[in-house]
Parts: sequence; structure tokens; C-alpha cells
Amino acid sequence: MISLQASLTMAARALQAQQAAIQTTGHNVANANTPGFTRQRVDFTPAVSYALVPAGSLGTGVDIKDVSRIRDLLLDSQYRDAQQALGRHEAEEATLAQIETVVGEPSDNGLGASMSALFAAFQDLANNPTDLAVRSVVRDKAQALADQFLRLDAGIENLKTSLNNEIMSVVKQVNGLAEQVADLNRQIGMSEAGIGSANDLRDQRDQALDEISKLVGGSLIEENNGQVRVTVGGGLTLVDGSTAVSLTAQIVNQADPNYPDSVRLSLGGNSLTPGGGRLAGLLNSRNSTDGFVKGVQSQLDALAKGLVDTINTAHQAGFGLDGVNGRNFFTPIAVTAGAARSIAVDSTIKGDVRKIAASDNGDPGDNKTALDLADLQNGSVMTLSGQSVTFGGYLSGLVSDLAEQEAGAKRAVSLQTTMADSVSGRRDQSSGVSLDEEMTNLMLFQKAYEASAHFASVVNDLLGTLMSQLGR
Repeated sequence: MISLQASLTMAARALQAQQAAIQTTGHNVANANTPGFTRQRVDFTPAVSYALVPAGSLGTGVDIKDVSRIRDLLLDSQYRDAQQALGRHEAEEATLAQIETVVGEPSDNGLGASMSALFAAFQDLANNPTDLAVRSVVRDKAQALADQFLRLDAGIENLKTSLNNEIMSVVKQVNGLAEQVADLNRQIGMSEAGIGSANDLRDQRDQALDEISKLVGGSLIEENNGQVRVTVGGGLTLVDGSTAVSLTAQIVNQADPNYPDSVRLSLGGNSLTPGGGRLAGLLNSRNSTDGFVKGVQSQLDALAKGLVDTINTAHQAGFGLDGVNGRNFFTPIAVTAGAARSIAVDSTIKGDVRKIAASDNGDPGDNKTALDLADLQNGSVMTLSGQSVTFGGYLSGLVSDLAEQEAGAKRAVSLQTTMADSVSGRRDQSSGVSLDEEMTNLMLFQKAYEASAHFASVVNDLLGTLMSQLGR
């Protein structure tokens, strides 16, 4: 109906609407530096009009439709995709950098130098086959080489333990975040039951979802009730409504042929292989036999086994100063796996350097076996990528492959960081708080509030005039 009372009601609604907009602007400004906060906006809609037949309809002011978040779901999806890829590459690059530190090649006091020193000692033995001091040097260089292998294997094992611990830590973080998302789902469902959006709770949930994406990847679907369902590893449910499914990690030893010397993840009783995130990078670093810790360890084992077998074969053909042949120089190693931690100078050689073979005919002055041992340095006795190489060439290939893999991981991190920063910048521009924009909006709402107040004052004056006239 047309009345001054209706006009006054319209003015009151206008004041409430502009006040809500001013308060929301203040909320945005107050949270300009709050991590995860999304800019909010009051959505206005014209109030229901009065029908004036046949004159048409008469407006009745403004209503608040909603207080909405300025959020771009496509940018959110792109951001999380970029973060899960970055998380994986960062974990793999960090592991490769640690492996390079452990291997420490090329170096003047590393494994390569120790191998060269042993073969040089064999050459000195060939030049002085009866010199006990030279023989002692041969034994000491052999022990130093064995110690290098033991050091490297211990370093790799320490890396495995470190990766195990980090995987367990990330699993704990993921479970904590999943519980948080489930609880926020419950709160959002209750808060939004017929009364609009729970914006600040949604911000908290989005921040938790961002963290989950960087840790374990996955995807999400928002249901009609405002709750989200989070899946990881190709469709396994991590969060469904107010329920979180616990993720578990199990360290499996060599006794399990399906997962030898690895870490296995399970989600709801199903085996989980993350498609992205830090956890995917850590698992690949820990479990992959192509490079990373297990790959490098297997190559070191192959090198140790090759050295032991080849040197023992040559040494068995020769005679010590006591005229006895057929002795091993190193303790024999039955299998390749674990050879680097098993290599040791044979106890007979360690106890008596006169039993080191230098002669091939029993003559103490003969040096043929010592020469054969020294020449092993240049023999193509190892196989690398289908090619026959020397011991030094095998180690160089291992180091070169590791360096190339680490350089590739660095490039991947750099590229993915650029992509993630770009998406993050666009998302911040879309959803973040711009203080300049908020100040402009504040002045706009202030003017509208002042105009609404003036309108209310005019209507009130008209009501006063009317009442004074009616009172006469």
C-alpha cells in the first residue's frame, strides 16, 4: 500500500542494508592480512513491489539477499592442482639432494678415490711383491674401501629411516586435517540450515583443503547441503560429510614379496597410492627402485659385489709368500642385495699380509697376480645401461645419473613454483582483500546510508506535518 508508514519502513530497510554493507566492508578490512580469508560482499535485491493496477507496481526498497564470498571455484581447483604437483616435486628434489650429499662424488676422499687407491696399492705390490710394508698398505686400502661402502650404505639407510619418519608425520597431518574438514562440514551444515552461508567457516575449510591438496593431492565435490566429499588416490574417500576416514602407513620389510623394503599406505582398508602431493613424492623417493634411495643402494650393492667377486677371482689364482693359493681377498658375498654393507677384507688377509697373493707360480719374487689385480681397474667388468664399463666408469655413471635426475627435479620444482605462484596471484586478486577497493566501497555505502537517513528524516517530517494537521 502507499503510505508514509510504508515509506518509513522502506527507509529503515535501506539503513539496515547499508549498515550491513558497511559492517561487511569493515570485516574485510580487519581481515586483510588474515591467511585464508576470502573477501565478502553483501548482495542486495529489490524488495517485493506493490502492485498498482492499472498503474503498474511500486517499489518498496531493498532487501539483503545474502552475504557471499567472492570465490572462483575454477581458480581454487587450479591452485590445488598446482600445489599438489609442487608438493610432490619438492619432496623428490629434497631427497635427491640428500642422496647426492651422502654419495659425495666426485671427491678426493670418497668411494672413487678409495677404489683408485686400492688399485694403486696393487700396482705398488707388483713393483715390490715381497715388501711387507707395501702389503700392509694394500690391506689398509682394502679396509678403507670397505669402510667407504659401509659409510654409504649407512647413509642410505639413515635416509630411508628419515623418509619413513617423514611419511608418518605427513600421514598424521593429513588425518588431522581430514578430521578438521569433517568437523567444519558438520558446523557448516548446521549453520547454513536455511539461513545463508557460513562464510568464515567455509574459509577455514578451504584453507584445510588447500593443505590436504599439497600433502596428499585428491579432489573434492561439494554436496547440496554445503558439505564436501574429499577423495584421494583415484577415488578413495578421505572425508564424507562429517566423517573422516583414517589414513595409515605401514613399514614393510623384505618378508613381504609384494612390497619389499617399502612403506605402504592404507585408507579404509584399501591400498592407497597418492596421485600427487608431498606424500606422493616421499613415497616415490622411498619405494621406487628407479633412482632415489633404493635405486642408488642397489647400484652400490652391485658395485660392491662386482668388486668382491672380480678381485677374489684374480686373487685366488695367485700365491702368497707362504706358497699357498686359492685364497679370497675379500670375504665372499653370496647375493647382491646388501653387498655394500657386507663387504669386508677376508680375515686371513687381515691377520697376515704375507698371505696376499702377488705371484702366479709360487715364486715370491713373481708379480703376475699383483699386475692382474692392478689391471682390474681398467677392465670392463661391470654392466651399466647395457654397456660394459670399468668399476670407475660404473661409479661415474651412477653419479652422473643421480646428478641428471636431481637437476631435472630442480627444473620441475622451478617450473611448478612459477605456475603455482601465478595461480596463487590470480586467486588472491580474485578473492583477496584490496584495501583501495574497500575504501572506495566504504565511501559508496556511507553516501547511501546518509541518503537513506535523510530520506527517513524527510518522511518523519511529513508524518509530523500530517499529525499536526489532523490534530487541529
